[in-house]
Amino acid sequence: MTRSGAYTIAEVEAITGLSAHVLRQWERRYGFPRPERTPGGHRLYREEEVEALKRIRRLLEEGATPQAAIRRVLAEGARPEALAEAVRAALLAADLPQAEALFRRGVRLLGPEGVVREVLVPVLRGIGEAWHRGEVSVAQEHLASTFLRARLQELLDLAGYPQGTPILVTTPPGERHEIGAMMAAYLLRRQGLPALYLGPDTPLPDLKALAQALGARGVVLSALLVESLRALPDGALAGVAPRVALGGAGATAEEAKRLGALYVEDLGGASPGVLGGGSMKRMGRKEIVYLAGDPAHTLYRLESGLVRIVELLPDGRTLTLRHVLPGDYFGEEALEGKRHRYAAEAMTEAVVQGFDPRRMDHEALHQVARNLARQMRRVLAYETHLQTGELRSRIARYLLFLADTPASFRDEGGLYVTVSHEEIADATASTRESVSKLLSDMRREGLIATAYRKVYLLDLEGLEAEAQSALEAA
Repeated sequence: MTRSGAYTIAEVEAITGLSAHVLRQWERRYGFPRPERTPGGHRLYREEEVEALKRIRRLLEEGATPQAAIRRVLAEGARPEALAEAVRAALLAADLPQAEALFRRGVRLLGPEGVVREVLVPVLRGIGEAWHRGEVSVAQEHLASTFLRARLQELLDLAGYPQGTPILVTTPPGERHEIGAMMAAYLLRRQGLPALYLGPDTPLPDLKALAQALGARGVVLSALLVESLRALPDGALAGVAPRVALGGAGATAEEAKRLGALYVEDLGGASPGVLGGGSMKRMGRKEIVYLAGDPAHTLYRLESGLVRIVELLPDGRTLTLRHVLPGDYFGEEALEGKRHRYAAEAMTEAVVQGFDPRRMDHEALHQVARNLARQMRRVLAYETHLQTGELRSRIARYLLFLADTPASFRDEGGLYVTVSHEEIADATASTRESVSKLLSDMRREGLIATAYRKVYLLDLEGLEAEAQSALEAA
């Protein structure tokens, strides 16, 4: 999972058993699922979409057609945006029983995290903007805020309090709007992070003293009003805690830098690396993270970019064993204190976070274990197919795999992936010569175009047809 509640197409394939080809085909033909697109163009699926796809898969196994199954599942639950608008209307009409019923329905349909992101956040934003425009009275805004605060407190209580060195969550001095901070605390707890919510408007000297007394790993500040930040002197947040993350509608990267904090656009999606210390390193393409045989003292988490884990074979060839996506941990030999069995190499520019596993608490290690298990499912369900079947089909499948990773980009020539012939050979258990010949054939047929370390995907449907034959042959 690349961020909290967002899954790559490979992860969705592993979880649901539906192939990437089928997911893309349904997206074009039926308008579902509707993944988000990152700046690089690859797909990210929300958690509620994954749950819907699992229900669709069960209906298919019962004999339903794809179109009927999709229609039935979509009809079962209201669209999140429609549900959010219904909650907003109920609150503005002071119909709290109706708002409560809609909230409970949202929890059932979207799950706790989904209802926060897809319902409560839009409702809060919409009512706040309407109040600023003078369309909503102060009384209506207070009623809605009280309702939302109570629901968030329920969710915070249900999430429990994960064990470990705490992260303190509050608002800047003078900032009384606390719902953003409560949402951040809840979403951090859902990641398994021990977020301790202090309430709003905490004086900085008191916040620093508490952070020192508890040995807090970091502080999260949510600011709705720009004025609360502008009232603080330069460097006011520096030294409050080992890490201070600042976000919310009133925060900007420039203001965070002035105050001595780290700007985080999505506080609830902040990674353990951002809040938990560890060493951050930027890496260039082809740069080695570690080599086989190196002592394994550090566990790594990929913050951005694409990394591959490779094995050097006795005949001198290199075999790509798995791809590490943003949010994934690697270098797991450090958990046992052994030497690295394989090498790790950046396939794109990347940012890597390093951790000493001996200093990680139980919850953090549990999160690592869950992520490694998810990577294993992805490898078994997806990447193993890159090394079985006809080579031409494996190449097509690999190019489509890369199209949904940070190795994909767009320019005036269209969608392309950054990969060399040698890297394709490593991933498909082949040789550079064989790959080059087949890429030339595919280029002549109009499926792709090539440039230096670039492969343009000109005919996605044609490539998907080629890739599907790899699955049928496997």
